[in-house]
Amino acid sequence: MSVRFAMITDVHYSLRQTVQNPSRCVDIALHLFRRAIEYLNIRGGIDLVCVGGDLLNCPEEQELLSDIQSVLERSIAPTLVIPGNHDPKPERFYQTIKYQNYVDVKGVRFIPFVDEERAGYNAFRSVEQIERGRKLCHDFAGPKVFLQHVPLCPKEVVSSYKYLNASEMIPHLKEDGVVMCLSGHEHRGIKMIEKDGCTFAVEKSLCDAPFVFTIFTLNEDGSVEREPIQLQLPNDVDYSDYHTHSAFAYCNQNVDPVIESRLMDVLHLGHVAVTEHTRHLYLREEQCRALNSSWYRKGFADASAKDNRTAAFLQYMKEQQMRDPRFISGVEVDVAASGEIIMRSDLRDNVKLRIGAIHAMSDGGDHPGKKFIFLCRHLFEDAQVRILAHPFRIFAWSKIGAVPVDSFAELIALMKKYNVAAEINFHKNTPNPKFFQMCLESGVKIALGSDTHNLYELGFFNPHFDFLKSIGFSGDLNDILFDAQC
Repeated sequence: MSVRFAMITDVHYSLRQTVQNPSRCVDIALHLFRRAIEYLNIRGGIDLVCVGGDLLNCPEEQELLSDIQSVLERSIAPTLVIPGNHDPKPERFYQTIKYQNYVDVKGVRFIPFVDEERAGYNAFRSVEQIERGRKLCHDFAGPKVFLQHVPLCPKEVVSSYKYLNASEMIPHLKEDGVVMCLSGHEHRGIKMIEKDGCTFAVEKSLCDAPFVFTIFTLNEDGSVEREPIQLQLPNDVDYSDYHTHSAFAYCNQNVDPVIESRLMDVLHLGHVAVTEHTRHLYLREEQCRALNSSWYRKGFADASAKDNRTAAFLQYMKEQQMRDPRFISGVEVDVAASGEIIMRSDLRDNVKLRIGAIHAMSDGGDHPGKKFIFLCRHLFEDAQVRILAHPFRIFAWSKIGAVPVDSFAELIALMKKYNVAAEINFHKNTPNPKFFQMCLESGVKIALGSDTHNLYELGFFNPHFDFLKSIGFSGDLNDILFDAQC
């Protein structure tokens, strides 16, 4: 039985960017760490997440470990975490982060080490730790994986850092059944090698571009497969995120346009469309929260002029575009049960991009697919949206029945008629493979949208790329992606 595990290392989280090491994106490191964990959750099939130390950039910022712990708690897979030389001392580190002596997963034992630091950012494993490791190995019949911060490698591996007593440990690895030594610390990473039945892997840092972490598969025969995951967008396409939100959204968590600009810089993200919920701009929060709330049943009937925030939103967008022209002003148009569009001319005439979404649908009767098509038709004809956001998500959210597969062809025909793109969206959503296969076959453009409510989501397209690959697309993305500039 194979074991699949991830290695994330050298996060270097801090609230302020460092002058000494400007290439380290410590100020956005927590968002990158959250992105890595959420990707592994979406990907699935991960048996263990190893975190290889240097979670913080400054040991004095111990209070920031609570932020790291909050992200770790979001992991579906169990986690195994060790401190590095930039973290607080182990006794303080493990006040916040859970200590584990070892973790057994599918017949494999993962053994973490917290070793002594030596001059030159090297390390030394004490006699007590060596004996602890050997005992844990001898007490377990299956293969073992060692996890440490500083590279533990044979002498032929060229590394800037090392264990000063590696020669005392490496000869025992084979007899102790250690099949892998997993390390970080060397930010550039080192090519994985195998020697005497043991694989030595030194992984790249998450805090330095291109922001890599790794998924390993340890096979039953002892062989190791390595899959690096890069969070920085590739340079093959001018990628844009066409679905994000702002502080005007009642469901906003931590969106900050200044940090978004920073993320655009480091992630190679071309443009970001701020597509605010129209109902949030016209109605009070309590009117918008529930899926079956009054806005869907009554449309604008309960709207009050004093609650209208459209002027404030448009002024906000004007200010952000003056600061950073990569922002695109937009809205996510809502539609009521009657087909009434929740958007007036004050918005329609003053934003560049309109996307549409079905956020409520409680009255589909025996034919919810027909009701869905009815609402989409109004979005296409009356609001003239250019993108249909998270198609069919409402069927999972409102429990109104199964996704109406027999409505796919009719919806796609409408999308072609009105030149509307289909959005791949993973925000609390699982896109339907069959629908998007049919979109590709029919020539409907694909829009990439993160539906950002939290900064970690901005331009987070790794699941989108995986999804396109899973439905058989292997061509040039430029041929299928929606472009708001066209």
